[in-house]
Order: sequence, then structure tokens, then C-alpha cells
Amino acid sequence: MQSESSTFKKVFRRVLPAKVDQPQPAHLNPALSQPIGGAGDTAMSAIETSLAALSAASALAAKVPFISPVAGLLLQALTMRGEVKQHKEEWDVVMVKLEQVADLVDNVGTLCEKYNLEEKDLPSGLQGIFQSLKTELDGIKSALKQSKEMGSFKQVLLRKDLLQKVKQYDGMLSNVLQRFQFTLALDARFAQLADQKGHRVTQGVPPGLSGSSDITMLVSRMFTLDCILMLRRLMPRGPRSPQIFFGRDSELSEIIHMIFTHVNSRPARIAILGPGGYGKTTLANAVLTHQRVQEHFGDARYFVACESVFSAGALVIELAKTLGLLDMATDASWSRICSVLDAKDCVVCLDNFESPWDQDGDMRCSVEELLSRIAELRRTTLLITMRGTVRPAQTQWTSPLLHPLVTLDRDASRRVWEHATNCYDSFAEELINAVDYVPLAVSLLAHLAQATSAELLLKEWNEKRTKFVYTSQTNKQSNLDYSIQLSIDSGRMRANPSAKDMLGVLSMLPDGIHMKQMDKFKKILCNIDMLSGLCTLQECSLIGVVGERYQTHPIICDFCDHHDLISCEHKNVLRDFYIKLASTRSSKAHASSYAEMVLEVNNTKVILVDVLKSDFQGHSELAQAVCTFIMFHSSIGDHSDNLIS
Repeated sequence: MQSESSTFKKVFRRVLPAKVDQPQPAHLNPALSQPIGGAGDTAMSAIETSLAALSAASALAAKVPFISPVAGLLLQALTMRGEVKQHKEEWDVVMVKLEQVADLVDNVGTLCEKYNLEEKDLPSGLQGIFQSLKTELDGIKSALKQSKEMGSFKQVLLRKDLLQKVKQYDGMLSNVLQRFQFTLALDARFAQLADQKGHRVTQGVPPGLSGSSDITMLVSRMFTLDCILMLRRLMPRGPRSPQIFFGRDSELSEIIHMIFTHVNSRPARIAILGPGGYGKTTLANAVLTHQRVQEHFGDARYFVACESVFSAGALVIELAKTLGLLDMATDASWSRICSVLDAKDCVVCLDNFESPWDQDGDMRCSVEELLSRIAELRRTTLLITMRGTVRPAQTQWTSPLLHPLVTLDRDASRRVWEHATNCYDSFAEELINAVDYVPLAVSLLAHLAQATSAELLLKEWNEKRTKFVYTSQTNKQSNLDYSIQLSIDSGRMRANPSAKDMLGVLSMLPDGIHMKQMDKFKKILCNIDMLSGLCTLQECSLIGVVGERYQTHPIICDFCDHHDLISCEHKNVLRDFYIKLASTRSSKAHASSYAEMVLEVNNTKVILVDVLKSDFQGHSELAQAVCTFIMFHSSIGDHSDNLIS
């Protein structure tokens, strides 16, 4: 068997640059000497010749046919880098990921030769990953060619769409690497289960393993573990210092103080809470990469991504993987986890902890119990991030408790914007105010402003609201709508239908529901469990209490308005209530009725405007309500003619 000097590796490396940032000279790599397309037919021919040499050099293409076309497309994409004219910075990020994928394909080919494996011997999910990768690489090659064509008027018009494609491919390549890792981890887990049933595997073929199925299982597992080791070299590990970090200095200082106040006694247990898109993960990374934290904990700083973890068992595996203990069985992993975490002072961050925690009944209890066991370790500082306002039970959190994150202030939002683009003007100012200075919204809009003016973005916002604020479709960090939808579809929301009903009701009322009006709304919304619904909405950080009013966060209200979250039944109930209230003559109203009219004045105005824009049939009733309400409005000092207009 051949190893690192395999024919596959030699041929692949002959046509693939060792580093994308430093292309090989043309005399070493003819494919890089000329552009692709048109006059670049020679370059295409050179690549095809190299791929033919790849196929002829070994029998790999026959044994594992899905690797060769992926390798060819990677070569073509990477050799086009120097010709890109549009969005070069964004393409550079994609090219780094492409290089990682190229190393991955290279290593898979080498390992296939090393263990003399055929397609049927590989993990079952691997072929699907390579097939989907081929499809996406076809798209990348097409987009790269599009990025070469700078001059045409059509390309100028389509540059925003092209930028969106580039960002989409960046996310796709990250997903490929993650899926590859997950597939191999799952395959390793099945191998562990096979071990527990008596097929113990050592470094070589153990005595008694003479059956072909046993040897196939052995070789397949050795391939899987080698791939996992290779992925650990390719994939970035540990916390990453945030490149954009504005407006959270006070929270960062507070957390650092809490950590080092308790580090020599009882290590801190800190929960970073808040709505989605408010920068919880960014703050956690800033903590883990803070100079004092780096100096004290060294390499014992562990960032555990929990977004795809939905049980205590899966959390143990994810933690073990982060600590480098992926090859252990689940029960053995916990004892090894304890040994590693007790060996020296360390800090563990469980990011997006709502994913495993936000479950029903016993599953939540088991996750909370596991969290408490981690919190009991005497040398482990514990940090979690999660959506909402409620901390998991069974853990003694360090006092004083960290308040949930709020939106940024105006200056911090402006700095976020200016970090992405120099075009900050009055339209940008109005736009970041419109999105209520929510960090994710400001960051995404600033990114969009690199290709589209803030004036046009503001027009888009006024028409589409949250729907257009994205740089990729299905990633909560790059799609505002998707991030909000995750909160609305959370386990707690799904378990309480009244919560979603109340969210729809509150989205129609800019002033929300005053606590003095609770009894009144309980009567008119009799089929909703209001208190339970409001409690769940607060737990999920979808509403807050402002003064004495339950109010939806403005950006959540914008989302609800454009997704028709309220039912027709509840909309009609609200319309009837406010039309009746608007029809009350203030001069003849009782003191309690007058007080109610004052409390509900803004809500009444918005509902009347909404009814005027609808197909409401009671024209005379509506006209009377509007006229009466305008007189009341004038009596309290507001002489606006909006309703009459």
C-alpha cells in the first residue's frame, strides 16, 4: 500500500497550488499561466490533461468514482482566482474554504489508497456530501466566470445578486466541512457500538479477526478515524476573537470581573441571555479571547457549539469532541471529560445552549442535570449563551446575575456600520434607527450597503421590512427573518399556542397592553390564555415590559406584520373593540372610560388606520368612529389630519 507519497497525491498536487494565496509559477503549473474561457482554451486543455493523468495514474477513479469530478472542479475554481474582478475580498474568503475542501479531497484520496478502499467501504453519508459538493462547485465556477466580466452594463446591474451568491457559497462550503465532520463522527459512533458488542478494534488486525466482514469493519473504522484526525488539522478550533465588537464593553468588563473574582474559590457560572441577533456569541468569543483570560487559562479555553445538539447524550459527545476525546464511548467520555477539565483551570462556553435545553419534560431535566454536573467541577469556569431571559435550573449562577443583552446605542451602531462601509449618511442613520439598533440587523444592512445605497435600502425596508435583510438564506447569523423565525418556532413557543396568539395580537398594538387593561383584554380574547402566553413570550425575549405595558420588540413587530401572524378572528375582535372605543364621545364618557381612551389612544389610531386600508364593510360606523376620535384627539392636543386624509 502507498501512503503520503501516493500517486493520487502527486498528481493532484501537481495541478493544485500548495497555497491559494501564493500561486505556483507558470512553469510549474501551466493551468495558471492563462485565463480560462475564450483565449484560455489552452488552460482548460491543461486541466483536462492533468485530470486524465490523475485517472490514468491510479485505479482510484474506478474504485471511488465520485471523487474525480469534484477534484476537477476544485482545480478549475482555484485556478480562476487571479482573474476575479468583482467582490475580490468576498471571493478570497471563499477561496480559503475551497482550499480546505481541496485538502480534504486530497486526503480522502490518499487514505482510500492507503487502505485500498472502494466506494462501498466508505461511510454511507460521504458519497452524498461529495455529490452535493459537485453541484455547488458547478455553481461556484459559473459565479467565478461572472465575476470576471466587469465591463458589461448587465453585470453592473446584477452585482448585488452576484454578491449574494458569493456569500451563499461561503456558507455552503462551511456546511460541507461541518457535514463531513458530522458524518465521520456518526460513523465512529457506530463503530463504538460495534466494539461494545464484541468487535474490539486495535491498531492492527487482532487475532481471531479472519472474517472478511470483520476486516472490512476494521479498515473502514481506521479510515474514519484517520479522516477525523485530518479534519482536526483542517478545521479551525477553539474561540475566535470577534472582528466586529462595538457597544458591549461594559458587559465584557462585568464578565471578566466575575470570572477573576471567583477563579480561585468557586469558579464563575455565567449565562449570557437575550434575544436572537443581539450578539451573545460575539460577546462570549470576546470573553474567551480577552488577554487576561488567555494568560490565565492558556489553551484550556473551550468553545462548544450547541446549535445542532438536542439531548444530553449529544451534548456529551460534542463536549468530548471539543476536548479531543471523540474516539471514546459516551460513558467513558464523561469520565475523560472530567479528568481533562479537572487537570487545570479551564473555561468552557456552551454556545446556543437553548438548542439542547429547550425541550419537553425529561429531556430538559437531563440536560439541566448534565449542566449542573459540569458546573460542579472545581476548576471549570462555565459560560453559556442562550436566547431568552430564563436561566436553566439546577445550576447555581454567580451573583450578581448578568442582565440580558439589549440593543446597541446609536454610536455603537454607527461604528458597526462604518466598519463595513464608508457610506454613512442620513439615510443610514434613519435605517439603523428603523431597525431599533439591533446588532444583527445593523450588521447585515451595513454589509448590503457595500453594493446598494442606504437610500435604496431604506426604501426596501419600508416595503419589505425584515424579509429583505439577509446575506444568505438559511443561516441565523446572516438572515434576519430566519433568526427571528427560530425564536418563534422554539420549543417553548410550540408547546404554548397561546403565546403565538398573543404575539399576533401585540404586533397590532404599538403601545402593547397596559397592565390596567389586562382584565378587559381577557374578556375580549377569551379563547387565549393571556398570562401563560405573555410569560412564554417574555421567556423567549420576544416581548418586554416597558413601563406598565407588555410590548413587542419593534423589529419583532415588523416581522409579525409582514408574516400575518394574527388570526382573522383575533384581528376582528381588536377592530370591533377599538372602533367602539373610538366612537365614545369624550365629553359624555365616565371617568373610567375616559382614562381607558387616554391609555389606548395610540393603539386606537393605528387600528383605525389599519381598518381604513382594509375592505371593512361598515363604512358609516367607521366614519363616525374616525370623526369622534379626531375630536377627542384634538381635545388632548393632537391636531394631526392623518386619519381624515
